[in-house]
Amino acid sequence: MDFLESKALVSKTKMWASSLGIDIEQRPKLLHPALIVVDMQRDFLLPDGLLPVWGGPAVMPNIQALIDRFHAATRPVMFSRHVYENPETDGGATARWWKVDKSSQLLREGTWHAELAEALSPGPQDKIIPKRRYSAFYGTDLEILLRTSGVKEVLITGVCTNICCEATAHDAFFRDFEVYFVLDGTGATDEAAHLGTLRNFSLAYGRTITTQQAIESLQEKHL
Repeated sequence: MDFLESKALVSKTKMWASSLGIDIEQRPKLLHPALIVVDMQRDFLLPDGLLPVWGGPAVMPNIQALIDRFHAATRPVMFSRHVYENPETDGGATARWWKVDKSSQLLREGTWHAELAEALSPGPQDKIIPKRRYSAFYGTDLEILLRTSGVKEVLITGVCTNICCEATAHDAFFRDFEVYFVLDGTGATDEAAHLGTLRNFSLAYGRTITTQQAIESLQEKHL
């Protein structure tokens, strides 16, 4: 498949922001934030991955910039990895929907496919959370880790905008966190899905912001 090219992301971001009615000059108030990096794994991000995501590779530099900024501000960064030990026993409806069985290497724990992309650099203090379902909250310690860190706001980045990022954002909202979806820090299966998801999210769940807005807000708070 063809991926969105990084050089096209800047112009796309401006167009998407205009389409969604986002004021890219207004800084969000990020007082106690955490960054959630959803499923930035080889199977989703590389040409020889088993389930490549159109918008994934282009947003990696922005996600790394956010990771660096959160580290500098000593704020929590959480990575999720969607993995299966054996999809026929731990995959449930998700594995059945994607027709992943015990012979498949898709996102198989312990293999090349399930590892985080080398272009991203988790720090030693970051948490890496394995998950079996779309949401990074379902059946994991994510909520406990956020609560014990005093987190009030979560920023959603990663892939896919319209599947695992969306499910994670919804679950964060249901748990009464303030939720921010990063417009140019999430990648979808296609452009229409990206915009459709963010339009619905902005209507009922939280605020959509750009990478630069998030970075500027953190810089302002921690000067």
